[in-house]
Amino acid sequence: MGYRTLIASLIVVAIVVVPFFLSDSDAEDETYFVEGGYTYKILGGTALEAVEFDNALAVEHLVTPSYVVHDGVTYTVTVLDCMYQSDVIRSVTVSSTILGMPYIATVFLGSNISDILVEEGNEAYSSKDGVLFDDKMRTLVMFPKGKALLSYEFPETVSTVDDFAFAGNLALEEVLLNEGLMDIGAYAFEGCSNLRSINPIGEMNILPTSVSIIDEGAFSRCENLCTVLLPEGLRIIGANAFYDTAIEHVTVPGKVLDIGMSAFGGCKNLEYIDVRGGQKYTSLDGVLYETGDDYKTLMMYPSGKTDSEFVLDYQVSQIWPEAFNETQYLKKVVLPDTIQIIPYNAFLNSESLEEVDISHIVIVSDGAFYGCTNLKTVVMSERLVSIGYNAFCQTGLEEVTLPASVQTVDPLSFSNCKSLKKFTVPEDSEASLRFGIMAGSFVVEEIELLSDKIELDDGALEIGSETNPVTVKVTKLKTYTIPTNAVTGDYTTLDVKNLGERPYPYENLIVVAICIIVLLMIIRIFRGV
Repeated sequence: MGYRTLIASLIVVAIVVVPFFLSDSDAEDETYFVEGGYTYKILGGTALEAVEFDNALAVEHLVTPSYVVHDGVTYTVTVLDCMYQSDVIRSVTVSSTILGMPYIATVFLGSNISDILVEEGNEAYSSKDGVLFDDKMRTLVMFPKGKALLSYEFPETVSTVDDFAFAGNLALEEVLLNEGLMDIGAYAFEGCSNLRSINPIGEMNILPTSVSIIDEGAFSRCENLCTVLLPEGLRIIGANAFYDTAIEHVTVPGKVLDIGMSAFGGCKNLEYIDVRGGQKYTSLDGVLYETGDDYKTLMMYPSGKTDSEFVLDYQVSQIWPEAFNETQYLKKVVLPDTIQIIPYNAFLNSESLEEVDISHIVIVSDGAFYGCTNLKTVVMSERLVSIGYNAFCQTGLEEVTLPASVQTVDPLSFSNCKSLKKFTVPEDSEASLRFGIMAGSFVVEEIELLSDKIELDDGALEIGSETNPVTVKVTKLKTYTIPTNAVTGDYTTLDVKNLGERPYPYENLIVVAICIIVLLMIIRIFRGV
């Protein structure tokens, strides 16, 4: 009786619940519809979000929709989250009903958009001279990518430059920032490659004294920006804030509370960084450090610093990622034994680097020496346990012998090394060699596998390519079998021989000797007869 009751209950639940889920699924399908070249999402009631625009229907002067009639219902478009990326569009007028643009940097992608206008009555946005602001003109929201002005002066009301506001504008050469501006948003001027003047006095560019935040990537790739005077009230310098600019020297105000990773990375002309009376940060001989009660971290070695050798202080216990990014003159680095980890991209594209001693390093992280094309000498540690992805990719190494302590060699760690000829895995090694550790290192002639405890992942010994097939001599222990999937393609051939193997192995010589003795005995017998 109990089972019948249970079955009956399940049937009732199915009858009640299944239609509910089906109707809910149908409702989800009905939250989107297409009308007049736009895809809309119903936000609730009669409010709509425009989520997609058919750019094939673009016109030179485009006005965003305000009201849409669908299935007899009139909806109001309140949110704009589509992409206007057609080169046909010259101007966009934001309708009076639009109250939000959550990803505004992706809305006005068209490279020829020179003016963003706003209809009267809009309660969230305003426009002046084709530049988009919030309704109070306190935030400069978007300076169109296609606007051809050479110089632009900020209104006095602006306190914030929005993220990506000027990004990618190739015409702008000068901006005059207003006193009262406090926050320069993430990637605000990113890629403004002709920007060279900011409130210039003589040859110096001077940020307003009111600026307290320069966010992530704010001036990155402004490759003609040669000087900048940071204000005393500055508190935050975001990661990559001045990445790949032409600045030659930087003075960091003492009140700065946070400097992001690679804030001045890739600046090939940067010769020194100076910190004025800071408590959290300091500089020594033009090199930037973060200091604590019992530690010291090297944050940034200027790319354009002209010294050929650098010896780290024994008080330094850590190196930041990308700390030596694209150094131009540095040939030799001496690390203290207080440093045990080379972080990711630490020496990225430092083409001048020739020698580094990592004889006490435990971990070499991803991309640590990527692109160090002149790096020919590396002293590895018997404490080394891990070599990261692309760690020595595109270096000038000619021969590599892994320490027996290494446990993991990640994919592509020694890939595209144009001079690498020999790779050795020593006795007692238990290393796991991952995919394509020497892929693209086409001059490799010899691989020695001197341990029978190593693991070769799929494609671990893959080296050649269709245009550069490779044959490599592999010497291994007789007790070790190379997995067939160690080479998965058709462009790498392994010429394998066992260690100590001869054309006539020792065992064969014994057999030959026995045969000779037997033959001599037979001859002797016949002679006796």
